[in-house]
Amino acid sequence: MKTQDTVKLDLPAQYQNLNILGECISAMLQRAVDDPISGDTVFEIQLAVHEICNNIIEHAYGHEKG
Repeated sequence: MKTQDTVKLDLPAQYQNLNILGECISAMLQRAVDDPISGDTVFEIQLAVHEICNNIIEHAYGHEKG
């Protein structure tokens, strides 16, 4: 296991930022462990986070900017 770092990603709650979030998740996962993570696992984690954030944007903010 690598040393612990803190990463803060502050993005406006807008659908177009989900791609940025996905790329950041991929990069962080690859750096977080010594053994490579499979592409399928990275995709599944990205998909789960994408769905969570999509629901937040849709249900918490509706048509408002967040």
